[in-house]
Amino acid sequence: MDVFQTMRFFVAVAQSGSFTAAAELLDTTTTNVSKAVSSLEARLQTRLINRTTRRLALTEAGVRYLQRCEKILEEVREAEDEAGTAQVMPVGRLKIHAMGAIGNHYVIKAIARYREIYPLVMFDLTLTNRLPDLLEEGYDISIVLARDLPDSGFVAQRLGITYSILCASPAYLKKRGIPDSTRSLGEMIV
Repeated sequence: MDVFQTMRFFVAVAQSGSFTAAAELLDTTTTNVSKAVSSLEARLQTRLINRTTRRLALTEAGVRYLQRCEKILEEVREAEDEAGTAQVMPVGRLKIHAMGAIGNHYVIKAIARYREIYPLVMFDLTLTNRLPDLLEEGYDISIVLARDLPDSGFVAQRLGITYSILCASPAYLKKRGIPDSTRSLGEMIV
């Protein structure tokens, strides 16, 4: 039996005043509770509870151990609650990289809307047109324009498709001519 489990059993006995009440509270048998407390005492090499057929009394070591166990178990409960609520209510800091145009046009607005719903989430946003080293620079998310991504263990999700349109002013076309292929385009650019 693990340390936290034996602590829980001991605390339940100490708080309820009986092995039977502790067993009911923990949804187990009185024998399991008794064995857990005996195992704990053997591991600690000290008696925590004086037992008679009619009553239980904590020893001095038992009183001190109970106080510590209650604090430890409360900390564990709080840690579990905090971790569990992270699934329900996001909390913490997200470090995001986005390419400039996407970041300015979409990401900043999305962050503002997200913060309205989840005010406990903080953002570190970096806008740059280079592809960062996510691990080295500690980014949680990177939003990029790319045809393909380097092979890695990262999870990639397509958010959308962009299109480019080649435009030229009538004056430019009059001066340089209208290209008839993409190859001739390279010859036209100054």
